[in-house]
Amino acid sequence: DFKGFGRPLDSTMPAKEVMFPRDRQPDTQEVKELYKRTHGSTDPGEGLDRKYDWPEHVKGNPIFRFGHANQTVAPGSGAKSALSMDCGVEPLSVPATLIVKDTLANFQEITSDHIGTSRNLMQLQSHQNLGRHHSFGKPTSTDPVSAGSLIHGNYSHAEQMPDADLGKCLLKGRRNFETEPRGVPSVRFDKVAPPLEKRSVANDTNYGDDLHAGSLITPTRFQFLGISAEDFVQKRPVGEVASLLRGAGFCAEDEKLEAIVQRAGSED
Repeated sequence: DFKGFGRPLDSTMPAKEVMFPRDRQPDTQEVKELYKRTHGSTDPGEGLDRKYDWPEHVKGNPIFRFGHANQTVAPGSGAKSALSMDCGVEPLSVPATLIVKDTLANFQEITSDHIGTSRNLMQLQSHQNLGRHHSFGKPTSTDPVSAGSLIHGNYSHAEQMPDADLGKCLLKGRRNFETEPRGVPSVRFDKVAPPLEKRSVANDTNYGDDLHAGSLITPTRFQFLGISAEDFVQKRPVGEVASLLRGAGFCAEDEKLEAIVQRAGSED
């Protein structure tokens, strides 16, 4: 009997034996070195050796440290540099003059506050010697349209009519359908209604054959038995009518029952 490929599972082996198996030789040093290089797997407390080939002045100096050494500052050099920050390269000299564009100097002259003078408001020279009664702005004018005409509105009849594009899409490439119905109808006459006895109680679809409120307010005597008024006027074969009458307790001969059915059919 072929049981499939592979080795069968041992369901009796606990998880501890799988994680920490017994009777296995420990990993060799070569395997440990391989895992250190590929996965960085080291023993607890063991440092990671990156196999760097340091220069001799680094390996031979036991107090060697990486980084920039601290600069030794002589006492009083900080105050000296603060007092002589505007000097030139030589002590007690004047810094050399640099000729640059005057854009920055002009900007500082206009935007900065100066001692003893008002701030420059960037007005033209022609505006500084104006008359005493000079006024800025546009002179007042008379508007022929008053506030009353704006409130009451003197619109023509054509202006008071609705816009021609009211309710229509103004985007190019689209049509405005006015007669085609949209959405899903409430009464689904477009679907085939399943039989009442096969409908789910969770089916809330209205197929147009739901009972009216009168049958709920004044139910018939047979409605609680699952028999509606339409069942009494439905045409049935003679054999089915005979079985219904016998089930109701009406026993008659076949000749008499046939005569009753023929008479009922002739009157219909």
